[in-house]
Amino acid sequence: MPRIEFDEVLPYSAQDLFDLVIDAARYPEIVSVIKSTSTERLSETMLGVDATIEIPVLRAPIHYKCTLEHSDNPLSIRAIATKSPFKSMEGGLVFTPLPDGQTSVHCELDFDPGYNPIMMIASRVMQTQIQTGRDFVQRFLAEKQILEPVATEQTPSTTPPKKPAP
Repeated sequence: MPRIEFDEVLPYSAQDLFDLVIDAARYPEIVSVIKSTSTERLSETMLGVDATIEIPVLRAPIHYKCTLEHSDNPLSIRAIATKSPFKSMEGGLVFTPLPDGQTSVHCELDFDPGYNPIMMIASRVMQTQIQTGRDFVQRFLAEKQILEPVATEQTPSTTPPKKPAP
């Protein structure tokens, strides 16, 4: 089963990153392969998310349930697809605050394309999109000023205030 896993330090607070990730309505603005989303709060610690993804070989709906751990640090999100063109798909994000105010983000995604040749191609495209998307997300957050970077001794904040959400 293909696995994508990486760790990244981002100059944003853990709470701001967590809040951005659970705001699925903004996914199409941030992630180019997601074309539409809707969410439903299932409980205090669970969200249901419907998303439509579109990559060169596939346009498909995905429904997943997200378990939210926001009572302690680190903050975390675990998602399991309940409806997907993949045989299985699940992953998670862990946001660990660092002493300087930045956040260490651990991301993992496991997915099984099954034996469908189109899904096998789609899974390779998806792996490439996610791996190369790491830099895009950082650039996007900085350019759109969605989150205010934290000031550190090495990188003082010179970013103007956040733009209001549309």
